[in-house]
Parts: sequence; C-alpha cells; structure tokens
Amino acid sequence: MSKYPISQFGYPPVLLAATPESLSGVGVLLKPTTLATAGAQTYTAESFFTGMILRDPSGGAVSDTTPTAAAIVKMAVARGASKYSSIKLQIRNTADAAETITLVAGTGVTFKASVVAVAQNEVIDWTITIDDVDKDSEAVTMYSNGVSTA
Repeated sequence: MSKYPISQFGYPPVLLAATPESLSGVGVLLKPTTLATAGAQTYTAESFFTGMILRDPSGGAVSDTTPTAAAIVKMAVARGASKYSSIKLQIRNTADAAETITLVAGTGVTFKASVVAVAQNEVIDWTITIDDVDKDSEAVTMYSNGVSTA
C-alpha cells in the first residue's frame, strides 16, 4: 500500500509543500525561499517545495524560469507523490518599486494560466500537478489559482 493512499474519490493526495511524513526526523520547518537578486533566476525544485517564493527583482523587471519537470517530479516522488498528485506554491513579488516578475516554463512544464506575470506587491497562487513520472518524459502542469494583492 502507498504511503499516501488514494482518497475515497479516487484522487492522489495534494502535497502542501512539506508534510509531517516528509519532515520526519528533519527537526526543522521549511522557510520560504527568498530571492533578492537582479536579473533572471532559475528556480530550484527545492524552492517549489517550501510552498512560497518571496522574490524581489532588485532594480528591474525579470523573467524567471521554473525548475524542469524532471527536477520537480524527482523531488515529488521522493516525498511519496505519484502521477496526478499536486503541490501548492505561492510566488510573491516583494519589490520596493514597479518591477514585474514574468515566469517562463522550464523544460516539461506547461502553464494553464491567463497571467504568468506578478507585479509589485502581488501574489500568484499555483497548483502544480504531476502529469507524467516516467523517466525522460516527466511532465507537470502549473495551474494558476489567481493573482491577488499581498
């Protein structure tokens, strides 16, 4: 039997970043990922699993890239996820001026969103679904749950 059983509705679990099981023996809580550097960044899979990225573009608009689907899937599977499992992620633009963060999909990542840009003091909430866990064909879809003011 799986560590994370299928729900009564036939769906795998939603991984809300860290679960008590995934933190077993770790002894620390995950902190949001904080990035405050000028220029484009490529996010790590680890940053996605903290559940929150606090991003300050530090001086101008940036185009940041998501991790690859392979990196996201590898980390998710290590935490007990399977195909169709999902995680939640929030990206906050903490800029002190009118600086926009535009997200670019990494290899194997598909956006299902009308907006992939986050303006100053805005937050975009994502549900990231694991579409394929097979080696060399890993795929995830990032669904936007909307943009709000931080």
